[in-house]
Amino acid sequence: VRALSRGSGGSLADGASLPPALDEIGPADVFARLHRQRFDTDPPDALARAFAELLAHAHAGPDTDAEETA
Repeated sequence: VRALSRGSGGSLADGASLPPALDEIGPADVFARLHRQRFDTDPPDALARAFAELLAHAHAGPDTDAEETA
């Protein structure tokens, strides 16, 4: 076995950037990144707004306006 060319001594992963950890980015960013990965485009404005509304409802907690049943 002979070396045809020599590298710099580093690994192939040196200099490669890793995506941010999920705990470093928000749910809307994860959604947008996944949409770009699957469809090669940013999510449409209406879809992004619907996702933001869904997040707002999820953060608000259970529906307090629901009628109580006795």
